[in-house]
Amino acid sequence: MKRTILGAALLAAAMNTAFAGDLSYSYIEAGVADIDVDGVDLSGVGMAISGALNDTVYLSLGYAEAETDDKFTAFGVTDEFTFSQLTLGLGFHTPLAENTDLVGELNIGRAEVEFGGGEVEETARGFALGLRSRLNQHIELSGGASYVDIDDESETTLGASVRAYIVKDLSVALGYSSGDDTDTTSLSLRFDL
Repeated sequence: MKRTILGAALLAAAMNTAFAGDLSYSYIEAGVADIDVDGVDLSGVGMAISGALNDTVYLSLGYAEAETDDKFTAFGVTDEFTFSQLTLGLGFHTPLAENTDLVGELNIGRAEVEFGGGEVEETARGFALGLRSRLNQHIELSGGASYVDIDDESETTLGASVRAYIVKDLSVALGYSSGDDTDTTSLSLRFDL
């Protein structure tokens, strides 16, 4: 069960990472994800809001929810696992080159798993470090590593995404991340504020 809670936490991280010419750190984003945790498939949705506090620091708030695609039987109960997580992040960014930033973020959140009418809640702590680069007015690339710890279980993940700007402040992103026990593919829509 701890691994599945960890999978939900990684969904939230994937949907809430502010990695990403002009790199905006103030935006609203929503998306979907397909997650594999040790062979268990989950489908998820998430949303995030991020706001720049100054030229180098931003705050983010994210919510993600996922459920298993199949039902499981445990302790005489058959049900789907449902996961949710609310995450608060404090991030920094600094330019490394024109249109390329080094980005770091510390996160804390509350992860919850529900099964058969019962629920378990845990505190999730994590951090991420990566690069964002705006190649031109239409394409942004990002990549990095993240670490999540929930109740003595941890996962290190490497991920990358490509973001295409439909118009100046509206973009769509396709991302992939892989960790010790988790693989996630995500698709999101973001509006820069």
